[in-house]
Amino acid sequence: MHKTIEFPYYFALFILLLFIGSKAKGAHIIGGDFYYECLGNNEYRFNLILYRDCASSGALFDSAPLSGIIGTVTVYREDRAQPFFRTIELDAPQVEDIEAEIDNPCLVIPPNICVQKGEYTFDLNLPESEFAYQIVYQRCCRNRTISNIFDPGGTGITFVIDLNPRAQQNCNSSIRFNNFPPIVICEGEPLNFDHSAFDPDMDSTVTIEYEFCAPLDGGGLAGSGNSPGSATGPNGVAPNPDTRPPYQTAIFTGGDFTESTPLGGDPVVRIDRTTGLISGTPNGVGQYIVGVCATELDSNGNILSVIRRDFQFNVESCQNRVSAAIDASVSDGNTYVINSCGPNVIDFINLSTEERFIQSYKWSFTIDNQDVSSSLRNPTITFPGKGEYEGK
Repeated sequence: MHKTIEFPYYFALFILLLFIGSKAKGAHIIGGDFYYECLGNNEYRFNLILYRDCASSGALFDSAPLSGIIGTVTVYREDRAQPFFRTIELDAPQVEDIEAEIDNPCLVIPPNICVQKGEYTFDLNLPESEFAYQIVYQRCCRNRTISNIFDPGGTGITFVIDLNPRAQQNCNSSIRFNNFPPIVICEGEPLNFDHSAFDPDMDSTVTIEYEFCAPLDGGGLAGSGNSPGSATGPNGVAPNPDTRPPYQTAIFTGGDFTESTPLGGDPVVRIDRTTGLISGTPNGVGQYIVGVCATELDSNGNILSVIRRDFQFNVESCQNRVSAAIDASVSDGNTYVINSCGPNVIDFINLSTEERFIQSYKWSFTIDNQDVSSSLRNPTITFPGKGEYEGK
């Protein structure tokens, strides 16, 4: 009499994702940050950090060798007693390439994703005042392929620090974001990114609140829908002097995309007001600009500093680069059943592809309440006799 050994086999799929990107050429600014540190005696150190798309045909960082444009920062005072307080020409920035950091070790980044960071550092003496100082940097333009705002190619960027009287009196240093945002996000995959900030003054009475906010426009490009002008004129791509507040914001397309829902998504991508955690699932391929504002509040709820990060997120389509499978009698793609009518020793035939992208294997079975495992591509497992056995 012949015997049948049936093995319902629950096979875990380990999937390697490959980004299939379509990074278009265009302008170069994709975001940045602006911070300050109080050094005492009315001395402040400022860090302006810009990010550029180095896969585009756009310009180099302002003031960098061969860039052709000297970057400027303009200081205004809230009382408007004079056209501007002063203008500073920026020295060449420290430039470094930013590597894409992906949580999923099976993710492959396409070669046309390229981000560079340029950091400018400068010191200013700002006499204590009953009025706020505004320290301003402006530049045009963004990538024309951005999906969630109107006229992205003619929309520039403004970074401004508002150094208010309370911060001056307390020699306060602005809060700073902890982590660099992801350069690429996979469409349909949950996003969980810690966008929290820290207080360099280490004041335990300080609280920080977070929100999505509209990125600020700045600079102009002839024929773009913004005011035309020369490269460094009042409406040019790199205004000198940078224009006085208040500033226009980038105009979102509406519908799924607003300043408070800049990535759309299902569920919608949102930011936690208390923790700064960005979560949700982007569901549309494209490039999206996102503004994140963090507000530092003292124990009485008074604003000490506000920082604004403006950044372009790339949402790309992902597909399976590795397919996990075994030679089985029955399969629905997730559960594999192997019927054996012979010996109790089973040779598993691994049909997973592409093998050149697979780094390791792990098989595990529960046999007589014992865990049996193997790291071979094609393991041989001995079962005690007729019956049903489960494995992964």
